[in-house]
Amino acid sequence: MVSTFSVPSESQEGLASEIFRKEIESHSYPEDTTCRYVCILSFSELAGEEISEIGLYDDEGDIVCIKTFMRKGKDSDVEQTYTLDDIF
Repeated sequence: MVSTFSVPSESQEGLASEIFRKEIESHSYPEDTTCRYVCILSFSELAGEEISEIGLYDDEGDIVCIKTFMRKGKDSDVEQTYTLDDIF
């Protein structure tokens, strides 16, 4: 069985099912044309939830990037790291 996920539309103004917002942990430039953002969910954050999308918001609260993926369950005994590359 193949799992599917929805691709965000160009006109989408937010996540389809936003349940949490958190500041990014860090950013780096692994290449001249790539900014890499990292966010870590701690053990207790979103425990018991399923996550299938993340977003990057600017300082004014407008979404500037959406990444969708297959659902991932979040247990309370693990941290999860999400990495998003902005290639320009």
